[in-house]
Amino acid sequence: MKLQGVLFDLWGTLIHDTPERGRPRQAWRTNGVRDVLLAYDVDIEYDVVLRALDGASRTLTGLHDTGRDTDSLGRVAIFIDELAKETTARVPVDAYGGLEAAITRMPLELAPPAGPN
Repeated sequence: MKLQGVLFDLWGTLIHDTPERGRPRQAWRTNGVRDVLLAYDVDIEYDVVLRALDGASRTLTGLHDTGRDTDSLGRVAIFIDELAKETTARVPVDAYGGLEAAITRMPLELAPPAGPN
């Protein structure tokens, strides 16, 4: 049988994180998403964006639990679906690239630490 792939479990195995370290990352991401939306004249309150990001995270976890995943633009689509549950604001397609960066990237100082060897 030919080896077709190798899987790694990140959270709790290779990466060790705590809620205290996650809160600044969550705030950075929420503010980044709000900044992108504001650049396109879509003014949505911080708490609404935060809830949509949390909902998108739960949806993504549900996908992972069934062995599925999505690419970064799929994550943007999941976020927009969650956002639509709380607001009628329309996010222009031109904002997707900025949202992709705000949702999927982070500064190194906020990255979760690697676990022990």
